[in-house]
Amino acid sequence: MSKGSAASNGCALSIGTNANQMTQYFLPNDVYFCTKGDALIFLCLKKDRYLQVQGEPALLLSRISLEADAEPASPNDANTFAQLMAAGLLTTQSHLGKAILPSNVLLAEKQLSDMPEGDIEPLRFKHLWNFICACISAATALRFRSIEQIVEQMRRDKAPMTQQPLDVRRAHSLVMVFNTLRLLFPRGFLCRFDSLALIKFLGRYGIFPTWVFAVKLDPWGAHCWVQAEEILLNEEIDEAEEYIPVMAI
Repeated sequence: MSKGSAASNGCALSIGTNANQMTQYFLPNDVYFCTKGDALIFLCLKKDRYLQVQGEPALLLSRISLEADAEPASPNDANTFAQLMAAGLLTTQSHLGKAILPSNVLLAEKQLSDMPEGDIEPLRFKHLWNFICACISAATALRFRSIEQIVEQMRRDKAPMTQQPLDVRRAHSLVMVFNTLRLLFPRGFLCRFDSLALIKFLGRYGIFPTWVFAVKLDPWGAHCWVQAEEILLNEEIDEAEEYIPVMAI
């Protein structure tokens, strides 16, 4: 494939010399981040880009977000937070933000190709119809909507759904159907499109998997895949383990 629950200790960050001068900082709702060594990697959905933060800003945010007994930020840190705000990584508007917390996405421990295979389903018109609808829906969304809008729509669509325990054999069979039909769809194989199309395809059968966005630093790369419970549906473990998950929907 081409590449293309948070810790409980987090809180809004406050700095100031007294109560009247106190300023609170939040992580914008469209921003997610993970940690790798002394670096923080942010995913900004609104801007559809990743940003790597190192040095003093990274150390300061890591201390505040990861240590339950960290000392409060001081007025001397205001310049650092101003830089982070200018980059769109912090906000002072509570209704547009959330606690400053790194993502804690559990990486699937198994891959679908190692799981028991389901019965090979003969291709039916319903499969073809659902596949075409899923691919057109994914292509249209990626063409005319921002990734922020796509993610928020997915979040709303999944919210009322009651996720049943994953039927591995059924999922395996449907992914095989999708992969067979995928050769017929005139679009390059890219992780973002293929993952979104697979999610929409499986959703038409009552399976609502998780879309994971991840990065690696050396060499730099951004990637995404689909997993359900502890099983990767369209990626291999060896490949996924090279990445650090930043967001899961």
